[in-house]
Amino acid sequence: MNGRSAKITGDGGGILTAGHDIQTPFHVSVQIPDQCVKLTCHGILRNLPGKRLVCAGTYGDQPVVIKFFLDLRRAKKHSIREERGILALNASNILSPTLLFKGILPFTGARVLVFQRIHSAVDFSDAWDQAVTDIQRAGLLGKIVSAMANLHQSGLAHNDAHWGNFMVTGTNVYIIDGAAMDLRHRGRPLSEARSIKNLGAFFAQMGPQFDRLLPDAVNVYLKKRSWPESSGSSHRLNRQLRMERRKREKKYLKKIYRKSSAYVCQKSWTRF
Repeated sequence: MNGRSAKITGDGGGILTAGHDIQTPFHVSVQIPDQCVKLTCHGILRNLPGKRLVCAGTYGDQPVVIKFFLDLRRAKKHSIREERGILALNASNILSPTLLFKGILPFTGARVLVFQRIHSAVDFSDAWDQAVTDIQRAGLLGKIVSAMANLHQSGLAHNDAHWGNFMVTGTNVYIIDGAAMDLRHRGRPLSEARSIKNLGAFFAQMGPQFDRLLPDAVNVYLKKRSWPESSGSSHRLNRQLRMERRKREKKYLKKIYRKSSAYVCQKSWTRF
């Protein structure tokens, strides 16, 4: 954007091509059945230019989270996938944001989903960073594995179980990103193999220096699933954890050889 922030007009103009820099707050009108509603975006939560924009905003006086699906070839498909995932979580009595309504940005065709904003929620990654004692960290892990156990018991799995997709508030954990929900086994408890794979992907994001906290967290999960401690599940989870960490390491090392938002990569004939 030539160093300048993009300004979004009330009809959503410019939102498809705004790139990374967007002026906030901005106002948009969203077409829903039989009426047009006005939304205000106060801050950007996530921005994948040309694909998806997530904002913290308001609908009247109500705090909301607004998801714009901007890839016009796939916007409908992606918004439906997100909606189905969230509704599946709601139907399974798993805490997740309430979908308030859906609509379309006039003149652009972009799809919009508007969710209830969870009051005073922080993502698990931030909550973990703010914890200063093992007691606090163990408490957080207990909340998360309880939520994961409920998820798996309902036959659901989170295909993108990174820490930013779990919101912590008080004693509760909310699961977000409905598009990443695996619904294929919904209605019957997830198998041990699939459950352990999902858990391993989550725990692999934790530094090995905190592995001492895992046995108690795993026991919480086993009890929630009514699995005996002698079943060998803990051993299989440790093996899966090592595998997931190796995968993350390889993926991480690939990124350091190219320029990205996280790295500066300089090449010449004499140096790299």
